[in-house]
Amino acid sequence: MPDLYYASHAIIFSNRKPLPLFPEEVFMKTRIPVFLSLMLLIACASHQMPSRYRSSLGSEILYSGGNGETKETAIIIRGAPRQSEGVEAEYYFLSKIFGEKDKVWQVHGQTMFREEKRVFDVIEIQLIPSQKKIIFYFDVSKLPWERNSPRQENE
Repeated sequence: MPDLYYASHAIIFSNRKPLPLFPEEVFMKTRIPVFLSLMLLIACASHQMPSRYRSSLGSEILYSGGNGETKETAIIIRGAPRQSEGVEAEYYFLSKIFGEKDKVWQVHGQTMFREEKRVFDVIEIQLIPSQKKIIFYFDVSKLPWERNSPRQENE
C-alpha cells in the first residue's frame, strides 16, 4: 500500500501525481464542456421564431400569435399588402426555424380553409434528412384577398 500524507493543498500518494483537494485542474477540465453547452444553447436560440420580416418588395411583415402547431395557436401574419408577400413571409418563417427551403426542408402540402371569420393557410413540410413531416398553421385573415379567395367566396 502506498504511503499517504497531506500537503497544504493536496493528498499525495507516493509514486503518483498529487490529488488536489480544491482542484484547479478539475475547474479547467470543466471549462470545455461548459463552454460547449453554452455554444449549443446559443445555437438553439438562433432558431427562435422571428417576430418580423422585410419582404422582397420592402413591406414590413409582423408575426404574432402562437407556435403554429394548431389552428388555436396559429402564427398570425400582418402587414403584407399582397398575398404573394404573405406566402413569402410564411416560407421565411419556416426557413428561420429549420434552415434553407428545398435543402433542409420542403413543402409537402399546402391548403387553405376558413373557420368562422378566420382564414388559415396550412403548410405541411417534410424535413429532408429525417423525412419527418410537420404541420404549421398560419392565420392569414389580415392578408388582402383576391377575387374567388376563401374569404370572399363565403362572405
